[in-house]
Amino acid sequence: MLKSVIAAGAVLSVFAPLAASVAAVPLLSGTYLYTNDEFCQLGVTVQTAPAGATGNVVISVVANGSSNETKLGGGILSFAQGSTPGKGTASINGFQAGGSSVVLTETGAINGTGGAPITAKPEAGSASFAQTTTQLSLVTKDGTQTYNIYYGKTASGIVQNAIAIGLEAKGCAQRYVLTHQ
Repeated sequence: MLKSVIAAGAVLSVFAPLAASVAAVPLLSGTYLYTNDEFCQLGVTVQTAPAGATGNVVISVVANGSSNETKLGGGILSFAQGSTPGKGTASINGFQAGGSSVVLTETGAINGTGGAPITAKPEAGSASFAQTTTQLSLVTKDGTQTYNIYYGKTASGIVQNAIAIGLEAKGCAQRYVLTHQ
């Protein structure tokens, strides 16, 4: 009996540090290279009318107010932990290219183009952040954006790589891939 108690104690002592590390939130801290992808669905309404024996004819094609944007970005994302672990300030310094996924050109009685060409611009700013084992929230002057976050390797409790995925208020899917530097 004493041998089994000692053996059980030895096994538990081996797994105790593992249980403690699983419970702790791995921290985003320092500088990360990032890539960012954003995709917004375009809703389109097509109005048709009967054209006799030849079938239907298209009268109009209209984007129905959805965002219709695609963006690709990359750069440096830095996290500074505050006095409470898992909360602090994030800053971004990068580059973003984006525009409309679909550009509609109208011809005939009404001429025009719907959508925006792809353009490029620098991206910079800061936000407060809070993280848990499953979520990352960024709070900016425009509101709070929450992502589901999946952590990769850690070193001394600091996240070495992660993926954060979420939906923006305008209904676009957004993904960040982070690699610690």
